Amino acid sequence: QAAKAGLLLEYLPSYAPEMNPLEQCWRQVNEGRANKLYRTLSELKAYLTSKLPTLHSPRIYEYLC
Repeated sequence: QAAKAGLLLEYLPSYAPEMNPLEQCWRQVNEGRANKLYRTLSELKAYLTSKLPTLHSPRIYEYLC
């Protein structure tokens, strides 16, 4: 169906974090929680609530060109 529509499908390697913009977001989230233990779900929620607004959006166009 993609070929009939004139689309070219590109297959990516099964594990290629540098080609996945979402990985940049996960990396930012994980930087702040390294070597920390959250004993309750509310502690983890508090961390995520404070961290998510500070994330920098990946530049999607870099992945498309």
